[in-house]
Amino acid sequence: MTLGEACVWGAVLAWLAVAAADKYLNLTYDTPSWSAGYETALGNKTRALGKAFAQIAVRCIFLSVLSPTRNVVLYQLFGVPFDRGIKMHKMAGRLLIVASYAHVICMLAGGTTTEVTKWSDQFNFNKHNNFAGPVALFAWTMLVVTSLPFMRRFMFEHFYILHLNFWFMGNLFSVLHDRKNVVVWAVASVVTLWLDFGIRWYTKLAKKATLVSYELVANNLAKLVLHRDGPWPGGAFDFHPGSYIWLSVDVPKEKRATLMRKTVHGQVPSFLWFHPMTVSSFDPATQHLTVFVKRMGDGEAEWSGQVIATLRAVAAAQLSAADVRVHIGGPNGSLQVNPDAMDHVVLTAGGIGVTPMAAILEDRVRKAAAGTLAGARRTTLLWTTRAADEIAAFSYLFRAIAALPPKDRALFTVKVFKTGSASALDAELGAAALPADVVTVVSGRPDFNALVAEAAKSGGKVGVYTCGPEALADACEAAATANGCFVHRETFEF
Repeated sequence: MTLGEACVWGAVLAWLAVAAADKYLNLTYDTPSWSAGYETALGNKTRALGKAFAQIAVRCIFLSVLSPTRNVVLYQLFGVPFDRGIKMHKMAGRLLIVASYAHVICMLAGGTTTEVTKWSDQFNFNKHNNFAGPVALFAWTMLVVTSLPFMRRFMFEHFYILHLNFWFMGNLFSVLHDRKNVVVWAVASVVTLWLDFGIRWYTKLAKKATLVSYELVANNLAKLVLHRDGPWPGGAFDFHPGSYIWLSVDVPKEKRATLMRKTVHGQVPSFLWFHPMTVSSFDPATQHLTVFVKRMGDGEAEWSGQVIATLRAVAAAQLSAADVRVHIGGPNGSLQVNPDAMDHVVLTAGGIGVTPMAAILEDRVRKAAAGTLAGARRTTLLWTTRAADEIAAFSYLFRAIAALPPKDRALFTVKVFKTGSASALDAELGAAALPADVVTVVSGRPDFNALVAEAAKSGGKVGVYTCGPEALADACEAAATANGCFVHRETFEF
């Protein structure tokens, strides 16, 4: 956690604690009056505790929207990048759910009705409406359920649309449940969200971007080379190895019945639906960006499958490459640990999570070739994958290392841990013609603790960078912490 993040979270937690304590103390004031001691007069402090939890919950509605926006104060004032904002978004959302359930439990224990509030009351916008509470709780609960890693990875389109709809439903029924305490935070959330959406769409759509070339690397993997007009990145953005963009892909309207079709979003045009994509390579000379799109989910039901289907249509001459329109937002993301400040950079990845690591590795190779990699700074890639097509797709990096002078080549170590079917994978790896003096291919899963411990023995500052499934990233982060290394963790599970 950076100093900026620590400051933000310290201030947030203090603010929530003060709000909850103030509400509880006001409701339990020993001498009841028209403005204080309401629950003391009823002889029920459990209900007061429940209402204190509600103060935390309603503020988390706003915090959960503020944290993932890309055009507000977290980055500009505190230097907290968007990917870390997403982590804060998850934490604020979980706190919202915990506080909401604590509120419900306390209110059930203390009694949900009083002389002025009953379940049988008709709807009245100027007082509490009990019936709206369970509906709001259901909406917030479903928002969390539909945000689980499986949904985000394999059904991103469904996750995204359900996320927004359950969020709107939760806001609406929370306001109907308790307009006085909720409306200010709900309105602030809605205004923040749509202001951010407007700025996002404008910055992405205002500049023209083009598909320079593409390659169908495998049945489930495509390589896209993109270019955005004008200086890139713009003055408001900072690019570095490991950054990612927001990409949308669109086709002419008459083609949308079969390509980039709307299976989830109804009539919303596909150019407005952006997906986070890591830039695996950036050429400053041509301003070309390379990204890999891997099919996630079932067939063509999701965005990634539709992108691959669109490229297949181009390959079959059913669609012109010029008709494939792309829009780019960003770049976003910031490395918590600067690789140039490390004596040994250890890159760990699982599957297609290698893309940010490939960008960092390419930058180090480029600097080694140019003689600008300061000192004898080592770089190690530890990549776990079951897909030979992924290995073949990134083999250009291994060949670039092989082309370095022996002295510089010795600074790079690449170990690929294959977990797929041995015979089929061996055959495909042979076809990829991996340089044996650069790449070591090992069967089975790696022992990250032993590998990181070995890297730490080299002395100096060791930075461990990881991206992949949660279990792999957890193991790498634990290994880095146990061996006294710096650590940066990426995620592809927005």
